[in-house]
Amino acid sequence: MTIPNFDTLLNEIDAVVRRRGFQYYREGRVNNLRINMTSIGISLSASVTGTRKYPVELEFDEDGDLINYSCRCQAFILYDGMCKHCAALLYAAKQRFTPSRPEAAAVRTDPFAKHFLESLKSGTELVGAEPGSVRLEP
Repeated sequence: MTIPNFDTLLNEIDAVVRRRGFQYYREGRVNNLRINMTSIGISLSASVTGTRKYPVELEFDEDGDLINYSCRCQAFILYDGMCKHCAALLYAAKQRFTPSRPEAAAVRTDPFAKHFLESLKSGTELVGAEPGSVRLEP
């Protein structure tokens, strides 16, 4: 598994949507971040609070490429591209899973997250990495 390039993904989002997503992330509106090991890669999911709580999911293949994303908000349904809720989840994932960033220090001390990142970098499988969800607490 390769760690997704979150900066590249964020730069592909409309600038206004990206700014609103960052604002949502910064305000702590991304909750219950989960990682799910799938047969083709990983999926990240969370509840992002906007007008109401929206379930958001991002799916990546084993090369770290985004293959699918979803949200149940009206903007996602009506317009092409990612909504601000998807962007907020990308920012949260970037912070959580990019160990070179100073604010991601929690990853270096979270045993599961550290093991997960090392597994991605080395290409080895996680012990007990059956498809299923693991909740990562902030």
